Amino acid sequence: MSTFQKNANSPLSIPQMLSSLALESLPNPINIVDRNGIIVFFNQAYADLIKVDREATIGQHIFDVVPNSQLIQVMKSKQSEPINRHAYPDGRVCIGIRSPIFHNGDVIGCIGLMFFNSNNALQELAKMQATLEKQLSKYKETIEANALSQYSFDEILSDSPEMKACKNRAKQISNINLPILIHGENGTGKELFAHAIHSFSNRKLGPFVAVNCSAIAPNLFESEFFGYTKGAFSGASTTGKKGLFELANTGTIFLDEIGDMPLDLQPKLLRVLQSNQFYKVGSGKLQHCDVRIIAASNRDMNRLIEKGFFREDLYYRLSSALLIVPPLRKRQQDILPLANHFLHQFSKEYSLPLRKLTAEAEQLLLKYDWPGNVRELRNVMLQLSVFCLTNFITLKDFSSLIMNFNVSQIKEPENHQSLKKYMAIKEHEYISQMLHECQGNKTLAAQKLGIERSLLYKKLKKNTEFKSAPKDFLT
Repeated sequence: MSTFQKNANSPLSIPQMLSSLALESLPNPINIVDRNGIIVFFNQAYADLIKVDREATIGQHIFDVVPNSQLIQVMKSKQSEPINRHAYPDGRVCIGIRSPIFHNGDVIGCIGLMFFNSNNALQELAKMQATLEKQLSKYKETIEANALSQYSFDEILSDSPEMKACKNRAKQISNINLPILIHGENGTGKELFAHAIHSFSNRKLGPFVAVNCSAIAPNLFESEFFGYTKGAFSGASTTGKKGLFELANTGTIFLDEIGDMPLDLQPKLLRVLQSNQFYKVGSGKLQHCDVRIIAASNRDMNRLIEKGFFREDLYYRLSSALLIVPPLRKRQQDILPLANHFLHQFSKEYSLPLRKLTAEAEQLLLKYDWPGNVRELRNVMLQLSVFCLTNFITLKDFSSLIMNFNVSQIKEPENHQSLKKYMAIKEHEYISQMLHECQGNKTLAAQKLGIERSLLYKKLKKNTEFKSAPKDFLT
């Protein structure tokens, strides 16, 4: 006879009988008490566990049967206790759950369900937990060492038809499992597009590993990309190391500044593209990887190929799907929305007053050529947010900016200029652009301009626009 039926004044309905039989049939020890702590259900497995007469326990208070029971405390807290440990007076330990029973929002009882009833089972659970924690620690290390995708297409702001077309093309190729080459000037947002493509693709749950090829020493490329076995070379880790391609397995690897990849490593990257296989340094065993490659460059790849710095077959493999991100000067409709977005962002991020652009300031931004693209615009808006003395940004506020905002790039109507002045402005623009690309290194800039360093200094001194530059930029 069911213990439920024993305490009922009327026969059980079919659903009640099935519920009772189901609880009776479970091999797990189960006990149920009402709101007063009186035992209303006690299955045989529980009776066997604590060695009592099951029928005799029904109607008794839980403390009379299990003195250290926590069911009363659980009812008072109204909170379930999943996966708890319970020790019985004879030293045995069980793992189980305790949960209050609710009806119309009120606690009317509590149920206790045990999962294990032996020390051996508990020890096995502890071993399993230790193993899982060890594995979890390794996964955490991998995740922490490699950033996951951070941006989506919604975060790439665009009002211009040029940028909208670029985003649409990127979405079209996101789920086609082809390599992608993103081309664009510095600061146009190539990495943002790589993140967004990954987030939009069917690989979005996999890792996203980003690496700047220009930041890796040539002699470390192979070991960083493909990893190495223990003892592969002097100074190598005794446990070996996973490479970036192995870490990116089932996901995406983003190779920024791909044009700076050493020539001798390019055939090995080509092998990965062709066969999804590579060799670890110090190993003769082929490793398989399922990785999508997104590469990016701001350099003229055709010129690199002509000069022998980049393999033509690798270029064609990488550019199966080519995405060209337009520079900011070719999408003027995006300048003011981006500028205002950055002003709102910095106001919130740094607890600054929200600055607003005056009409004259907006015109100045629209006239400027933005050689540093969105990155430069962001930097200018940050400086204006910090250094502007009022809530309105005027033309005067631009004079406080550091060299990043090059006023010689501001376009003026050419029909009001003499040819001499026009040529001088264009010369200044070109010198400024070269200095910007060379990060202020005048020796390197002079070499690229094809003039002596002393002549570059003379031209800088003649150019009044450069006189306000910081001292360390001119020396």
